[in-house]
Amino acid sequence: MLKQYYQTAKWLEEQERYQEAITEYTKAIEVSPKDINAIIGRADLFADMGYTVEAASGYTAALALEPLNAAAYNGRAEAYANQGYHEKAIADLTHLLALYPDYADAYYSRGLSCAAIERTEEGIANFTQALALNPEHGAAYNNRGLLYAAQGHHELAIADFSQAIAVRKGFACSFNHRGHSYEDLGNQEQAITDYTEALKIDPDNTESLYRRGLAYEAQGQKAKAINDFQTLLQFAVPAHIYRDIAEKKLQELLD
Repeated sequence: MLKQYYQTAKWLEEQERYQEAITEYTKAIEVSPKDINAIIGRADLFADMGYTVEAASGYTAALALEPLNAAAYNGRAEAYANQGYHEKAIADLTHLLALYPDYADAYYSRGLSCAAIERTEEGIANFTQALALNPEHGAAYNNRGLLYAAQGHHELAIADFSQAIAVRKGFACSFNHRGHSYEDLGNQEQAITDYTEALKIDPDNTESLYRRGLAYEAQGQKAKAINDFQTLLQFAVPAHIYRDIAEKKLQELLD
């Protein structure tokens, strides 16, 4: 029965019938309370569904059975981070890395939690370690770049965003972030180029559209700035973060 319940749960999950899959995983666990695959399978599905408390509980149950289970530590850390419990996430990831020191994604995840609670230098160190283990980790380059930019180290940030773009094609956010750093350095022309590239990948990227409008305005290209702000207002929902400021900028330009 265990195998049948588990296989049915996996099939239902593939069909995106998630609640039914949870029921089948639960049946499997009831038949065999120590089956690690069913326990982690259900916890993973809870996590994917956004039920982070239930996910963390499931990973904790898995760790009680297998204290060296890397997937359970990593999953629980992610669940904690998604609840805003970054200190708990860091503790789990630190334990995981003590067991598996070559786990690049664990360094990356710990970097994210450090960044979230403004432990910037630790965040940079963790992203750096992730990159030492996996030089193709585009997200680690991108997030380290964000921390460098927040410190005002825009040249370092630009180098990281450029690496992120090189290893992860179609990474619109890195073009956007690099454009912002160029803008902060006063290089409006390169900023516009990067915002334009970001918009080619993601035409609905309102931040890139807004910031390109600002860069055009800074260059004195009033018509292009007006066009970007007007375009943004056409599809930005009323509650969107950029709508009010775009309306104000547009009014200033039209007066």
